[in-house]
Amino acid sequence: MAAVATDDGKTVVSRGWYRIDPGKCLHPDVTGQPKRIFSFAEAVDSENRTIKFKDRSLNWGGTTPLCTRENKFEISGQGDCGTRGLASTGFVAVDMSGGGKTLRFAMP
Repeated sequence: MAAVATDDGKTVVSRGWYRIDPGKCLHPDVTGQPKRIFSFAEAVDSENRTIKFKDRSLNWGGTTPLCTRENKFEISGQGDCGTRGLASTGFVAVDMSGGGKTLRFAMP
């Protein structure tokens, strides 16, 4: 499952969850001209259970805490996730320099 977030310089909006089948591509809803894009992905099985690798959840994220929830979401404003009943998930900033817009999630 994957989530993306966009920062237009005023508001950060996180969206998810998107299912990406192995070997397939996803084109998430990214509109406008965001100043920054963030991503988070986690490997899950067909029943949405997190896949473990070396006793850890297999995911691709980072250190930028953004709000998510278990079910489909679109969340504006990223402060106080826990007090709002949301999860705080570590996203990674996507380097969009060089014109590339493809992220590949590979085994660590």
